[in-house]
This record gives sequence, C-alpha cells and structure tokens, in this order.
Amino acid sequence: MRFTHLVKQYGKIHKLGNKIIKHKKYINKVPKSKIDLEFQKQDDRIQKFVKLTNQANAQWKKNSTSVNEYWTGY
Repeated sequence: MRFTHLVKQYGKIHKLGNKIIKHKKYINKVPKSKIDLEFQKQDDRIQKFVKLTNQANAQWKKNSTSVNEYWTGY
C-alpha cells in the first residue's frame, strides 16, 4: 500500500470526524419529527468513523515503511 493512499484514508476520517462534531449545531435546526432519524445517522457516522480508523491504523502498521526516507530525513 502506498503512503499517499494511507494519507487519503486519514483525510476521509478527518472529514467524517468534522461531520460528527458539527452534528450538535445541526441537530438544533432539525424538526422534532425527524430528530430520531438524525440521531440514527449520527450513530452510523460514529460507527463508520471507528471502523475506518481501525482499518487505517491496521494498514499503517502493515506498511509503516512506505514513507520514503528522503521525505523525512533520518
């Protein structure tokens, strides 16, 4: 696995994390009739966040040598 792919995975995790954080501001504008649906969506986001984080960390552990030493120095 290439390092750039790993970075993109962490970027997706970052975007999803921002959506989770912004949920509290958004939920105040949702009609009460749809609030349960929005909380279910939030729960789904959190579960996906955990899954993606675990996958990205596992891929990083398997490919930690994919960082080119010329990018980072010694």
